[in-house]
Amino acid sequence: KLQFLYFIGSHTSTMEESPVLFTPSQEAALKEKKIDLKISNEKYLRKHPELKMLMDEAISRTLLERPVDPVGFVEEFFTANDLGTVLEEAAARKRAIYKMETKD
Repeated sequence: KLQFLYFIGSHTSTMEESPVLFTPSQEAALKEKKIDLKISNEKYLRKHPELKMLMDEAISRTLLERPVDPVGFVEEFFTANDLGTVLEEAAARKRAIYKMETKD
């Protein structure tokens, strides 16, 4: 028996739904692969906390400034020559917040 699922893809600027058919065993295998990938990604991010900090900083700045072209804004953020300085400043802010929170 086939189950009917929807796969959401974004090959263009708009989201489109495309029907995909899976057997129950294919669906189970896909679910297992997704879980394994999430675990692998989490392990990688834990090994590289600077990467998560950079992504958090890019998202925070985008939400604060709300540019008309958010993709271009993020592109400029990641291609800036002072990205190392940005990372150091973000880490210093995070340490300061942590100190304030644990100052009881």
